Amino acid sequence: MSTEEENGEMQLLEDVANDYYMELLESNILQPAAECLYYDDKAMFRMHGNMRSFGQHLVQNYGYFQGDVEALEEAATSPSSSSVPKLHHLVITNTSPLNVIPNIVKKQTSVRTLVFTTKLEITKLPEDFFQKLKLLRILDISGSDCRVLPNSLFKLVHLRHLNLSCLPIKTLPDAIGNLINLQHLILKYCGSLLHLPESILRLHKLRSIDVHQTPLMSMPFWIHQLPQLTSLVGFVASEFSSKLKKLQTLHIVNLEVVNDLPHKVLQEHINLTNLTLSCRGEGQPYEEAEKEKMQRVL
Repeated sequence: MSTEEENGEMQLLEDVANDYYMELLESNILQPAAECLYYDDKAMFRMHGNMRSFGQHLVQNYGYFQGDVEALEEAATSPSSSSVPKLHHLVITNTSPLNVIPNIVKKQTSVRTLVFTTKLEITKLPEDFFQKLKLLRILDISGSDCRVLPNSLFKLVHLRHLNLSCLPIKTLPDAIGNLINLQHLILKYCGSLLHLPESILRLHKLRSIDVHQTPLMSMPFWIHQLPQLTSLVGFVASEFSSKLKKLQTLHIVNLEVVNDLPHKVLQEHINLTNLTLSCRGEGQPYEEAEKEKMQRVL
């Protein structure tokens, strides 16, 4: 998706978002986190306390809850629990892992954002997990032990952001193609991931794919058929398509197998602002032919 500037030129959605982000920083609505936290090598910021309180007052019964399951259950059973059934944003932060999905979570029929910062020690998520969460836009179950994803997950047609990082999955089911509104797919550190299904082609709104630190051996041949992609992270690419005109972020690994990629990328992808090239890890010696290839590429 693009948006139109005042001068008539088309501007990428990511550029518009970055402009607004910088405005929030410059106006001190967003401030540096006191702990100097970093995420993906980027400094993290938090909302000014007064703005946060004001925002919570505005949303009232359509609010935000962050805490452990016990606190959520307590809020739901308290005399003033009218806001709980209408939660739009839910972040579960138990200090100890969860081995079951609490019923109180599955009952949040209005929730748009569901994030588990605690580990889910569940190898197979229950089939009814997402049956009532039909309005989900953002789902983060990264770091869980889940090996099997329920069919109900792939019926969340409003889902925009799916984070499955660190899951011990080998592939995604073909049903991933049913998430027609998905924009961001995060699969980094999935150490067993060997394959991406071609059904991802049906995700015409997909803007970013992150497979950093996965054992995928090559970029899928069909990747260039996703015209909205602006970010590809962690792919091995011996060949690369010039059809991904909107790419802004590109991270290519295993540079020793690449032929002339940087020259093609720099010449053909005019929107590219973040290019990362890396070789395989230390402790793995290179053949002479690989060294020569890397020297030619660079």
